[in-house]
Amino acid sequence: MAQMIPSMYDLESTKSDAEKHLFRLLKDDPETEGWIVFHSLGLAHRGNKPYGEIDFVIIVPNKGVVCLEVKGGGVSCKNGKWYTINRRNEMSEFKRSPFMQAREGMFELEKSIKDRAELGFPSINFGYAVVMPDVEFNLESPEWSKWNVIDLKALENPISTLIQNILYENLKLKIQTAKGEPKKENVQKLKDLWRPEFDLVVSRATRIGFLEQSLLKLTTEQYEKLDFCENNERCLIEGPAGTGKTMLALEYAKRSAKNGKKTLLICFNKLLGSWLEQEIKENKLNENVTAGSFHKLLRHSILKSSLEKEFIEEEQNHGIKTEFFKDKYPAYGQLALEELAVKYDLLVIDEAQDLLTKENMGVFDIWLKGGLEKGNWYIFGDFQKQAIFNDLTAEQMKSLLIPYQPNKGNLKINCRNTVRIGEETALMSGFDSPPYKMGQIEGLPVDYQTYTSEKEQRVKLVNLINKLLKNGLKPLDVQVLSNKRFEKSVASQIQNKEDFELIDISQSSSAKTTSNAIHFSTIQAFKGMESPVVIMCDMDQLPDSDTKSLLYVGMSRARSQLTVFLREELCSYHDELLKKKVLEKLGGKK
Repeated sequence: MAQMIPSMYDLESTKSDAEKHLFRLLKDDPETEGWIVFHSLGLAHRGNKPYGEIDFVIIVPNKGVVCLEVKGGGVSCKNGKWYTINRRNEMSEFKRSPFMQAREGMFELEKSIKDRAELGFPSINFGYAVVMPDVEFNLESPEWSKWNVIDLKALENPISTLIQNILYENLKLKIQTAKGEPKKENVQKLKDLWRPEFDLVVSRATRIGFLEQSLLKLTTEQYEKLDFCENNERCLIEGPAGTGKTMLALEYAKRSAKNGKKTLLICFNKLLGSWLEQEIKENKLNENVTAGSFHKLLRHSILKSSLEKEFIEEEQNHGIKTEFFKDKYPAYGQLALEELAVKYDLLVIDEAQDLLTKENMGVFDIWLKGGLEKGNWYIFGDFQKQAIFNDLTAEQMKSLLIPYQPNKGNLKINCRNTVRIGEETALMSGFDSPPYKMGQIEGLPVDYQTYTSEKEQRVKLVNLINKLLKNGLKPLDVQVLSNKRFEKSVASQIQNKEDFELIDISQSSSAKTTSNAIHFSTIQAFKGMESPVVIMCDMDQLPDSDTKSLLYVGMSRARSQLTVFLREELCSYHDELLKKKVLEKLGGKK
């Protein structure tokens, strides 16, 4: 069997069935043992053309080199012009004779040897042929000899016999060609000359940079949903994690502001609210857009009203209990907004799955000109596994909007995560199949690192971060997430501040930071956000329904690279899920 370079033809670039067939013949013929076969060998020049390609170049030790041009389908020549005919009887013209193409490629390879005189090559026997595996070609012409053609009939013989016959016939014409060439050492020289091997390692930072450029673009689906919002006054846009809901909410708020509409852009998460606020400021749209987290903006309005003192007393009495945010905030908020008479032309809500409650609906109704029934509002949400701050079911939440008859749209394409991250996120968080369609960016595999003790996890976490930084990643491109608060996380045990410093941003996005700071956050606090690189730590319990939701939220935050630290006992959980997935795929193929 020949050594094929590359070892398998490229599925995307190799469209020709004829080339694929010839590739297999050369690879599987036992008499080609020791041969080297290049597939699709590129040329900087081909005759007087600036570039070219030879379909196959075959080095036969001790006998010579053969160049093959492959033409599948039917073949015809009319008025000196060559044509190929495909299975649908469609005709395509060759730019020139296939024999001329093969000959030019052969001469260019001969020239490449002569140009490298320092390598000491002897005069090697070069031959060429045109392969037409789908037809019998019995025509004669001064342009070619019979042995320059390998047709359907000829392929009844082993391909090794046909190649050696070309070299035998060609050798008769070249009396100055050295016999017994290329010898073993010259075979290696030719290989190194025509397809040199090298190992220029692409840094992790560069690979992630390329992935980021590919991922951070609005998709056709997203542009369609923007147009959908433009054409409808009230919309509910649903989509799983990674389908671009936040980017669409932000983009629509920007467009509305540029059209002179006073716009309110709200979300649930504090970190996300701060980011949205900053984005609006950087785009100099803060005169027309008020952006931020729901509770922060509502509190600001309450403190501007006559209810300030009473509210602060209630706040001090109740602290940060869930009931206070669920009941007291919207109750005081409605009174304050009515007193201040603050109204917006347009309301955009992100993370709706955490904000759609009966109490909050009253706030939205007052905040918006025309109320929820007649006003302009656009709500974006994921009602599958991201509702970690709302006790209502997905159907209960969406039923709150039914009286207002929203136009509904769906986002289905995951444009945030690479394919590998998206598939692993769905697998680990309990979906039978991904809740989204994956994009086209394959990306890096998800890195699962196991640990048996907190000490081992800490050591591995430090080593991983140091490795990422040494590979060129910027500290702010790396986000550490945990389902535990910082003080209970392994992250709090890292004392080494020489190379990096872990900063907890869970409580405040304005936490004091340094140039070597790696950000830490709880998964809950980071919901709605994303990062090029995410490291999830402290995964030490078998997932139940709640922790599966946290896995879904946390893993889907990673755009280009994801590492998950699993306690060793949990490896069997992942392995079982993977085994089940493989068996389901195999079952589906049957």
